[in-house]
Amino acid sequence: MKNKIIIPLLFIAISLASCNKWLDVKPEDKFIEEEVFKTPAGFYDALNGIYLNLSSNNLYGREINLETLDILAQTYYISTSQSDLRKQLVIFNYGDKGVKEKIDNIWTNLYVNITNINRFLENLDTYGSVLDEQTLAMMRGEALAARAFIYFDLLECLHQPILWILNQKEFLIIRIPHMKLPHTQKVLMS
Repeated sequence: MKNKIIIPLLFIAISLASCNKWLDVKPEDKFIEEEVFKTPAGFYDALNGIYLNLSSNNLYGREINLETLDILAQTYYISTSQSDLRKQLVIFNYGDKGVKEKIDNIWTNLYVNITNINRFLENLDTYGSVLDEQTLAMMRGEALAARAFIYFDLLECLHQPILWILNQKEFLIIRIPHMKLPHTQKVLMS
């Protein structure tokens, strides 16, 4: 009876003792930050990756520049033959499931890119010693500018106007200035 227990335990112990290298395999589709940022080329690749993500179809490659936000701005004429989603965007039906999903996707993708930029900036601080001062400053500036641009777009496109009550009869609506529209509007309450 003891042999029936000892032999399998001995086999398992020998098998596990020889598996150190087998358990230390790194995935081929993932990169470890230490390895990526060993050279300046890794930093250039990471910064390029940020720009590629921003130019994808779900952000500035289509949704923000050519489709969703332009439809909301009523830049295009949407005929009755267009998709139901586009019709719902034109009438500002934010309660529609498809419209909610589309705007949520834009919002989420923009924040994913902000997170990527923040991570890139952290890696500049941690591994940036491989870069010369000028390159380090340029990359930091580009990352900060891209992050500020995204935050501005989030505020400009997906925010509610700010309302300040001046007194019992007046309030002030403040918006981000866009095109030639007034960015503040004084309203008299009756």
